[in-house]
Amino acid sequence: MEYLTRFRLRMAKTLVDFKPEISIDEIASLVGYSNISYFIQQYKKMFQTTPGQERHHVL
Repeated sequence: MEYLTRFRLRMAKTLVDFKPEISIDEIASLVGYSNISYFIQQYKKMFQTTPGQERHHVL
């Protein structure tokens, strides 16, 4: 993965883990993804879980 992609996904993971009031759609947008499906695909590729599963696990 490219540096920028990894950086954006790490920022997204931080938001998923620590800001449950922000929706996954909004997080995707905040870190620069306009396509939620692509965001979830890339997130899963990097972290082996979806943002929703990650959030459920953390809470």
